[in-house]
Parts: sequence; C-alpha cells; structure tokens
Amino acid sequence: MPAYPSSGVSQVFGLLDVLRAYTGKTSVAKLNIDLHLDIDDLLPPIATAELLELVTVKDGEISLTESGRKILSSKMPARKLIIGEQLLEVDLYKKILKDLEKKKRLSLVDVEELIEGAYGPFKDVHDGVRLVVRWGVFADLFDYDGAGIILHKTSTTAS
Repeated sequence: MPAYPSSGVSQVFGLLDVLRAYTGKTSVAKLNIDLHLDIDDLLPPIATAELLELVTVKDGEISLTESGRKILSSKMPARKLIIGEQLLEVDLYKKILKDLEKKKRLSLVDVEELIEGAYGPFKDVHDGVRLVVRWGVFADLFDYDGAGIILHKTSTTAS
C-alpha cells in the first residue's frame, strides 16, 4: 500500500458511497465484478481509503471504518476536517507541513523530492505529487497557487 494518496478525492468518496450501498461491507472481488472495473482502476481508491483509515481490507473483504461512516453522514466542511485529521497521521504530510513551517513555501519539485526521498524514484512521481497536493488542499492543510510552483502554508491550517 502506498504511503501517500494514489487516487483522487472523488474516487475515494465514490468508493465509500458504493460501500454504503453494500451496507458497509463486501468482498473486493464482488465490488470489482459489480462495478465492471478493471482491478487496476479499483485498487488505487481502495489503497487511498485504507491509508486514510476510511476502510479496512482483510481476507479480501472491504469494510467501512467508523471514520468512513462518519464521512458519509457529514457535510463537506466536516468531511474536510476528518480528512485533514487523517492526513496529519500520514508521514509524508507530516514532512510537508514541517518543511512548510520552516520555509513557508515549497515548490512542487520540493514535494517530489520528499516523495522520492522517502519512497525512492518511481515512474509516476508527477501524478503522485499532483494527488498529494490535491488532498492537502482539499483538507485545508495548505494552499496551492495553481501555477505549479508554490505551496503556501495557510493561516487556518488544521491542527
């Protein structure tokens, strides 16, 4: 399982919503068959939801956690807070926020170096950076200027 998000926010929330339709638990194989998805398309949202402790996967069964159920019953501001709390437990986000505390701004190259420094070089590092930034912005952990250059620490970061 990756130690940073490998799927977007909407894909993870969609997965949680589908799991709710299965009363919170089903087999990954059944989910794969019923959704008519390639397993390679299903695994990243599952891995990201598992990283954020929104689901658990054990013996081929995927289940909503209490946090996953809480997200589903919450409005968007509360969802952002829950995700922010979960991201604060992820080592990569701890490193990013620590660097932002020191430097106040990071380039996307800095984030790429943090990822590759922690997990080694890999082919899709640019996609990884994009997802890491999107989740952090979604959870209001930091701002992004949209120019592909700078991350800014906000004055209202989650704590």
